Amino acid sequence: MFSGEALAKLTYDEVVIEFMKVLEVVPNLEPDDKLQLLVLYYGKKKGIK
Repeated sequence: MFSGEALAKLTYDEVVIEFMKVLEVVPNLEPDDKLQLLVLYYGKKKGIK
């Protein structure tokens, strides 16, 4: 999807923290996959469509 580009390098604890930050902005999300949500989030921040 993103041609193998590294969007971010995070530890598990950092993933949890970033995920909670996203939930503060969009509280109605109920994703099953934290990593998938963060890939989309970081991709959007980098301007990848």
